[in-house]
Amino acid sequence: MSRTFFTITRAYAFREVAPGLWFPESDTSVTTLIVLESCTETDVAGITYHASDVKVNIEMPASRWTIEPPPGTTVIDCRFIPAALPAQLTTLQHGIHQCLPSYSQSQ
Repeated sequence: MSRTFFTITRAYAFREVAPGLWFPESDTSVTTLIVLESCTETDVAGITYHASDVKVNIEMPASRWTIEPPPGTTVIDCRFIPAALPAQLTTLQHGIHQCLPSYSQSQ
């Protein structure tokens, strides 16, 4: 059985969209499979995102930032977890994130 692992490499290209405000114009991600015994590397997946028609400081209605989930949709709000504690999130099936029971807003 060979020992293998994956690496993910990301590259960003930034563009100044307003004086002093830089925006990631593109984001390229490449996943590479590395086989230790044969010292081989094979790119197995890759994707590039491009942003176009970027606008800053435009008027937008508040309704643009609200959502109405369809009836029966499970919504889990983890906004209260400080950014320094991402390890306290656990991934559930289907990519849903849930706050760990050991952490609560009162802590």
